[in-house]
Amino acid sequence: MSKKGKLCDKPSLLDEFCAENNIEHRLTKPNIPNTNGMVERLNGTIKNNTVKINQYANLEEMQSNLTDFLINYNLYRRHSVLRRELNVKAPANAIEKCLPRSFCLKGV
Repeated sequence: MSKKGKLCDKPSLLDEFCAENNIEHRLTKPNIPNTNGMVERLNGTIKNNTVKINQYANLEEMQSNLTDFLINYNLYRRHSVLRRELNVKAPANAIEKCLPRSFCLKGV
């Protein structure tokens, strides 16, 4: 399916990758944003903490800032769901808790 709900002639590279790796690729209904609220909330968090508060001289500067934000968000920022489900504060703590000792991140 395309974004406008029309059938495509051939599968996309993503569809092929999913099929090769036995991954179910599910789509949300077109033009109904409440079906993907978690994604929309994350997109808003990223925008509110990067492009809405900074001015960039060029694309590389923006990409660098976005990368820094995502590293911080994915490793160090506190996530309440992790605290409830895994009794840890940040994703890096969950990684340390779940990986075997030999794979733990040092200094995180």
